Amino acid sequence: MPELLPGWTGSFTHATIHLGWALDAGHRWMTVEGLAYLAFSYATCHPERASAPSGDGTSPVESLLRVAGEWDERRDELAHWVARILADTSPVEDGRIHPELLRSGLQFRIARTLIEGHPLFYDTPAWTADDDWEPLYYAVTLLYLAYPGDFVLLHLITSLHAVEQIALRLPAAERRRAVVSFWIGLLGTVFSGGDFPRRAKLDALHRLFSGATDQERDDDWDTTVGRAVLEEEEHNPKLVYVLRRVWERSGRRSIYRVAAAQFTATPELPPSFDEPPVA
Repeated sequence: MPELLPGWTGSFTHATIHLGWALDAGHRWMTVEGLAYLAFSYATCHPERASAPSGDGTSPVESLLRVAGEWDERRDELAHWVARILADTSPVEDGRIHPELLRSGLQFRIARTLIEGHPLFYDTPAWTADDDWEPLYYAVTLLYLAYPGDFVLLHLITSLHAVEQIALRLPAAERRRAVVSFWIGLLGTVFSGGDFPRRAKLDALHRLFSGATDQERDDDWDTTVGRAVLEEEEHNPKLVYVLRRVWERSGRRSIYRVAAAQFTATPELPPSFDEPPVA
């Protein structure tokens, strides 16, 4: 896993989800499949480029707000940077990205952004050395609530659960590397869409939810769970499963209950999927 974990975003995080959820369920064969899937879909986020941890950003949400502030100040520059690198398919031509990813569009965008990299990805915050994962769940859930129902951002929640499950089974020295890889991959995934939530919106959501907790709201969860199991899109019950677990262990923070009810729709496949797969 130390060799494979830098490729956790490969196949749009599905390999990582496959492995992490197999470990959560204690399913040996699904674990074997997840390892094979990670090896097959490997596309590194280059954690070796990360700087030494700095004091800039004492919590994941502060780091998220700092990056959002950079986008506010440099939105045109960063959007043009993303558009420029996505227009350059040379990593496919030289073999660094499998040509099949061009068909999916989304997977190519993520892999291409992470291969290029950006200095903002590698400014490693000090909190990556912490053992408490809940603040990172909070930041990722805040990001999801900025665009509720977003299919891409939902995957960052379900894959965070997977990365945590994997990291808990790694030697202590490798756990921080797992968090650093997740943070780099998260930024690359969001950047690859050519946009980032406004800091003012994230700030407002943070003020709304930072201290909000539920008292007795199990009935709300029953309704959300009941809706989730009726959904055809499999990622919705996964979202509910993860966020209910974090809600329980965080002292019933309201943000997780609210976000769990923000379901996503299955996206339409691009026309390129009408063509045969690339060998």
